[in-house]
Amino acid sequence: MEEVLEVPGIALGSSLFLEERGDRERNEEEFQALARRMALDRLARRSHSCGELRAAFAKRAIPTEIGEELIMALTRSNLLDDGEFARAWRDSRMRSRGLAPRVIARELREKGIDPDLILEVISEVSSESEESALQDLLAKKVRSLRPGDRKKQERALLGFLMRKGHRGDRAGVAVRAALQEFYEVK
Repeated sequence: MEEVLEVPGIALGSSLFLEERGDRERNEEEFQALARRMALDRLARRSHSCGELRAAFAKRAIPTEIGEELIMALTRSNLLDDGEFARAWRDSRMRSRGLAPRVIARELREKGIDPDLILEVISEVSSESEESALQDLLAKKVRSLRPGDRKKQERALLGFLMRKGHRGDRAGVAVRAALQEFYEVK
């Protein structure tokens, strides 16, 4: 942990951002300090994947060797863990947005997670928890329905669930059951 937080050769309060420093080129120590500051600032807000940090370093033109060295140090310090990140992301997206595993897998790929790790994390999702996420999402949406054209409502609900990544066969059965219950109650 201490190796990650050290900032050798950089004066406290000096700017690490090019636009605030003028045209002078950065030296290796300044790149290391900038990368460290960026990584720790990001990790203080939420956990990130190694791929996200690599992309952020590339955007700020931090040399690859410096970025990789810092990523390795953060990993050794347990501040960065792609497996933990992927599992937390999966759980959060299923719980808060009702997303299906295939949509979550796409998001994890976009975040630079290793395909083998994605497969492992997604395979941990049980069909019961996927079904539960679908039912919870559908229940929330059905609560806001008003009686009307049932076929139109069925198409709208089915489209909504499909955009969340749920399979058409499961979504169709769930939507028809939910609408049947909705119209029996009303």
